[in-house]
Amino acid sequence: MLVASPGAWIAYDRWYGRGGDRPVAWRDGTAAVRGAFFRRGVTRTIESREELREVLGGGRAPEIDFARRRAVLVSVGPRSSPAYRLRVESVREERRHVVVVVRERSPQLGQPAPVRVSSPFLLLTLPAGAKPVTVELAGRP
Repeated sequence: MLVASPGAWIAYDRWYGRGGDRPVAWRDGTAAVRGAFFRRGVTRTIESREELREVLGGGRAPEIDFARRRAVLVSVGPRSSPAYRLRVESVREERRHVVVVVRERSPQLGQPAPVRVSSPFLLLTLPAGAKPVTVELAGRP
């Protein structure tokens, strides 16, 4: 019975925790950010204006009503070209958390791309809520 219990709990948690999903209305605030560069990958939920300023390291931040919305920052760290991009595939609320699925788009072989260090990132806003946010980085295409 003890051997079956952990397996049963994992199955229940995955079935129940991942069930009941519905889409979440999100907004992209990335274009309003100026001067931010991330030296490493970052995935963070931001709940206040002060925290946003700190995370952006003095970069210009968009106006966000933190009483109604929260911000989610996703960065994959430095890349060799500004041709690298991040794209939101989906944002959905499940029973236990909100899941943001992001895919990194890389330049295609043979496609000309400038060589310059860049730091692709996304700054999304979601409705405020108590559920934690989980970011899943989907594989490259």
